[in-house]
Amino acid sequence: MNARQKKKLGFLIKSKKENEKKEELSQLSKSYEKEIVYGSAFRWDTFSEELTVLLESENQLGNPEYGIVEKEELSIYPLRNLQGYVCSLFSYRHIPFYVISSGTGTKKLSLKLVQLDLYNSISIGDVFTLPIYSMTKSTIFVKYEKILTIGINHVEISNSHIMDVRDLYHYGDTIEVKIISKDDNTHFISASIKALCSDGLQNYQVGDILTGRVSDNFYQHDKGEIGYFIEVSPLVSGLVDKASIPFPLYNNDKVIVRVQRVKEQGLSLKFLRRIEES
Repeated sequence: MNARQKKKLGFLIKSKKENEKKEELSQLSKSYEKEIVYGSAFRWDTFSEELTVLLESENQLGNPEYGIVEKEELSIYPLRNLQGYVCSLFSYRHIPFYVISSGTGTKKLSLKLVQLDLYNSISIGDVFTLPIYSMTKSTIFVKYEKILTIGINHVEISNSHIMDVRDLYHYGDTIEVKIISKDDNTHFISASIKALCSDGLQNYQVGDILTGRVSDNFYQHDKGEIGYFIEVSPLVSGLVDKASIPFPLYNNDKVIVRVQRVKEQGLSLKFLRRIEES
């Protein structure tokens, strides 16, 4: 067997194992008679890679109960940052877990199976209002039922250019999103903000006074910077002439403008004033 054949065989074996693991998880999720408990992250053991959970019960003050979540049962996602993921769990109370074993006195719990059930319950087209728990320069992450991650890429926030989504949103902000895709291999769910917007140029008339944000600079090859793009909704932008403004504007500045013309490619706008942040 040559090297190429060995590589191909290794790939086939790996794919078979991954498919068997997915099928095993799916069958376990369907067939297991699940007992659900609620609790909060209590202690992480770095050596054993186990999370101790303080379970909620009526007699918790007198006789607290604990459960153990092993690393393999922590998440359906590949954990590239285990420490960060575990730390995030300590931020929440009343987290649901499935009991997978209780014969030794201490309950063995699974967060992964709860996430898997939640993942399967979500359909493309569903709309949710969820809090932001994390952001990068280009992506917003929200949590569904505290434990399932949903991502919104910057291209699904607006048709306009966004340099950094953290300039537009803050941690804890609640946003409405629409589910647009699911990846059954990584279990990652993607959502969109602009998919919920039905705005269009037909909704604007000459003379309308609008509030918007500076989304980018407008350049011409022979003249350089001559204007600013102003986003008035996730789907509609317009252009203001830089020469009509006595001071520079910067990306994400909030402004008030008036519609001068409605053109096929967008709005022609007149700058009125900048909104100063309080």
